[in-house]
Amino acid sequence: MTARALSARLTAFLIALLSLAAFAASPAGAANKPYSLTIAPSSVQGGATVEFTATFTNLTDTQQLGSANLTPPTGFTLQTTPAPTFSGPAAATATAMPDGNVLQLRGLAVPTKSNPNNSVTVKFSVAVPCASGSPQWAVEAKQANDFNGPPGNDLTLNGRVPTTTVTGCAPAMLAFVQQPADARTGQRITGTPFDSTDTDHFVSVEVEDATGARVTSSPPTTITMTLGPSTGVGALHGTTTVVTVNGVATFSDLSIDAPGGYTLRATSTGLQGATSTPPFNIQDAAVQCIEDKLCSTGDVPKNLVSTNTTATPIAGQPDAGFLTVSYDLGPIIECQGYTEFSPDQAEIQGPNRPKVVAFRVDKSLMNAKPNNGASFLNMCFRAPYSFITKPGTLAVETPAGSGFFVGLLPDCGVAPCVSARNKNQSGDGIITVNVAARADDPAFRP
Repeated sequence: MTARALSARLTAFLIALLSLAAFAASPAGAANKPYSLTIAPSSVQGGATVEFTATFTNLTDTQQLGSANLTPPTGFTLQTTPAPTFSGPAAATATAMPDGNVLQLRGLAVPTKSNPNNSVTVKFSVAVPCASGSPQWAVEAKQANDFNGPPGNDLTLNGRVPTTTVTGCAPAMLAFVQQPADARTGQRITGTPFDSTDTDHFVSVEVEDATGARVTSSPPTTITMTLGPSTGVGALHGTTTVVTVNGVATFSDLSIDAPGGYTLRATSTGLQGATSTPPFNIQDAAVQCIEDKLCSTGDVPKNLVSTNTTATPIAGQPDAGFLTVSYDLGPIIECQGYTEFSPDQAEIQGPNRPKVVAFRVDKSLMNAKPNNGASFLNMCFRAPYSFITKPGTLAVETPAGSGFFVGLLPDCGVAPCVSARNKNQSGDGIITVNVAARADDPAFRP
């Protein structure tokens, strides 16, 4: 054999080997059935529902891309609403299957790569978990529009399977860091009862992700504070819109202008709001009682009436707390057979101690009645229990079935009772009431 002939045979043999290697490196038929898939966005925050787009491009020379199944990464959850939508063939359908967590694409009929319309894009929503990483999607595409046919009917993805990088968690909700505590009417609300000077415990709200962790990496968030479900009729004052710093909004000058029970409601666009709990109280006056010490609110004026309340400790009883007075809470009380001198009523709350409550009724109110001597002053009383009434009168459950009784108090003996009536040198009427040691919250109207 000549050298030239030997060289030709070697060349043919090498070409055959190369062809065989190329064939072995690719699955049968894969080279002429490729397609590409792009999923956007490629990076998202977890803990939120994200709108994705998936673009399928047919790269084959002879076959259409007819259908596909697209499965999100583990932990990602397809949403059925809003329904997936197409920018592509009018006859195509996209169905989010929650049972299998599969997006089924049918009737795509994407033509070969020589056609300018060889791509189709579907838009769909997925709930992304709060788990950092770059998990893979799963995809299978077929020539048939109805996702049928043998394995040879499959197209082969060109390149790597798409991934989505999850970076931290998106803001999802608001939560109170410092709950509001009881406060006096018109004074600053803090986290310490009746302490408007406690600058270390201002009411505050944080932005949290779906796991309840504070979100500090997102841009500043504007949070607005309003009154939530409340029994009081007051209005909220102060700086009620605050921007977060490191995920926390601090409300340093909130106050409410009328007594009652209240909650606060924090809201921000796009986030689940939060309501303070438990409800807190706004009182016209409050003084802290110390165990085994006498405590008194002093004179608390309201319009033309003032009230002085004193609470006496019971030996050996640990009953420290706050003695409070609030005016005009709830429906105004009226006693049958009596025309009240005062337009105001006072509710007394406090520790479980005997109390002495003295009311001053302004001279102008006394003189407005034809019978205006001190002896005509009586005390209309409401309490969540029955009590002895002035002779000839009854305690009436008001409203019926409520458990609250309204009636005129008798002169002392058994508390609750009227211990004194007189006028001062200015002509104001003074009526004094003794109240037994109870933790209930009675109301008074002279």
